Amino acid sequence: MSYLANGCNLTGVPNYFQEILIGVILVAAVTIDRLPHRRQAW
Repeated sequence: MSYLANGCNLTGVPNYFQEILIGVILVAAVTIDRLPHRRQAW
């Protein structure tokens, strides 16, 4: 997460948008990680 925050700081992304962006990336990563497990449960 600090990697993303540092990249956002270097590109000049506002702080409030950084929080939103990191949150969206985290939710997407967890969702993508859970998809194969969900298919196996069926």
